[in-house]
Amino acid sequence: MSAWGGLARRGTACLTHIFSRKNKKEEKRILAKLGKGSLEFKYPGSGTNGGGGSRGKITGFSRQSRKGMMIRLTNLREMPMWWQTFTVPDDVLQGLTIEEKSRITSSFVKDFKRELEKNWPLLWGVWRREWEPRKTGELKGAWCPHFHVFFYLEGVTEETYRMMAVHLAHIWVHVVGTSHPGALSVAVNEKSYEWLHSLSQAIGYTSKYMAKVLECFQGDQEKEQSLGRMWGYIGKPEFCEFCTREIGYQDGIWLKRYLKKYVLSRWRRKAKKKPGEWKIIKRVLKGIQSGNMWLLIPRETVLDMIWNALHQEIKSSELMGCPF
Repeated sequence: MSAWGGLARRGTACLTHIFSRKNKKEEKRILAKLGKGSLEFKYPGSGTNGGGGSRGKITGFSRQSRKGMMIRLTNLREMPMWWQTFTVPDDVLQGLTIEEKSRITSSFVKDFKRELEKNWPLLWGVWRREWEPRKTGELKGAWCPHFHVFFYLEGVTEETYRMMAVHLAHIWVHVVGTSHPGALSVAVNEKSYEWLHSLSQAIGYTSKYMAKVLECFQGDQEKEQSLGRMWGYIGKPEFCEFCTREIGYQDGIWLKRYLKKYVLSRWRRKAKKKPGEWKIIKRVLKGIQSGNMWLLIPRETVLDMIWNALHQEIKSSELMGCPF
């Protein structure tokens, strides 16, 4: 069983049976896409699939890009083992524009990936470039990128991952080509990497660092400069298959009701301790009520919702004397 949470006990076959229920009176259908850790609803004619043509400059980490990354992360076949942060020293970025910083750090990632894939063919990772103003050093106040990475390598344990993290830090410093005296000490600092003990910890780190939506830079000149690709893969991570089915409009309505109850029950206690969390809850609930929606939720939880609803429907039918 996968450490990321395991496959659903009922499996795709049961899900197909549930989502194949049709009401002859219904004409409107909803496209439901269920993954290992996500659920998406899309109404016919509500938008295009996108794609086609060339992309323009990447000037931020959009909500659409964030959605794509979050869904892919929650549908990894195996849970990442540890996360690690890689920074770029001041001497390497000194005097460069935003676009020049983007290009040079993209070349660092490319070389870093090549070294890792050559030395550890089975290692994989998911990286995310984050732009922030420097808080200290010669470039204090200047926008500079750093990278957060989830790693997985079979055979690595909580007792041995530190050696691996330090090894990766040495490779990064070598690839960057810095002459800064403190670069290596920052890279190997224990605060730069941590073992992931649970799914909730991984999601928490993802929400805090990996999935922050980048606000636009203040200067008009900076807004026009490319920030480079915001996230990508190292090696070849494996993903679970999605189950895509058309469901009836009424089925979509009651499933959304269950989803709203799930969100409220999950976050109500947290919101009492942190009043600011209510803004997030309201945004999520508003998203569920809208037409197209997506939510990070374990597949097993969705299947439990469906089966509970079916059980209630069966009871109701029996009470009315009508076989289900």
